[in-house]
Amino acid sequence: MWTADRFTRGPCASATVLSLLLTVVAAGCTSTEPAGLEPGTAPPGSSFPTSALTFVPLGRNSPGLSATTATFWAKVGENRELRLYYRPRPGRADSTEFLRFRVKNRSLLRRPDGSPFAANDSVLITVRISDPVSLVVEFLPAGLLFDPNEAAELKLSFKERGGDLNDDGRSDGADAVVRTQIAVWRQESVNLPWVKLASTLLVGADEIEARLTGFTSYAIAY
Repeated sequence: MWTADRFTRGPCASATVLSLLLTVVAAGCTSTEPAGLEPGTAPPGSSFPTSALTFVPLGRNSPGLSATTATFWAKVGENRELRLYYRPRPGRADSTEFLRFRVKNRSLLRRPDGSPFAANDSVLITVRISDPVSLVVEFLPAGLLFDPNEAAELKLSFKERGGDLNDDGRSDGADAVVRTQIAVWRQESVNLPWVKLASTLLVGADEIEARLTGFTSYAIAY
């Protein structure tokens, strides 16, 4: 009968244990950052810690958001969406859209408990700004899954920054570089790395889009 004592006593076994320990330690020290790449130039699917990312916040001259939390019912068989807006600027009656989230008629796939959605089923969705400085948006219920072939759609606007994406007080060539590097990033939970999503930049509108297959937190960063 093998015991832990007998297993660790022989020289070969000791070498094996040491090798396994070194492998575990090395794996724990491995960085999530792709070698030689910065977040702005890394391909979709790359992951980086929060400290490596630069987020695109409200900006020094941007109005605040009119609301930081909103809810709506998504339903199988129907296209439904939710929007969040900036506050109107002084002297203006209208405001600019910050977020648009759309769940299509066949997007809903599974509830957080893993059960599938049936015809006409619905689910209450909450969108909230969990970090008003970096404009991190949290989607609930966590664990909700969408069909990858009919993914939900998220659009975020940075139009109210007036072209000043790096928040240095002016719009210039440096901001043009940032515009080519920004993307929508996903974080499964606090303290975990951020994962870069395939994103579509709408240059003329200063908006960026991404397809979502599940609920977690999202933000614009580079």
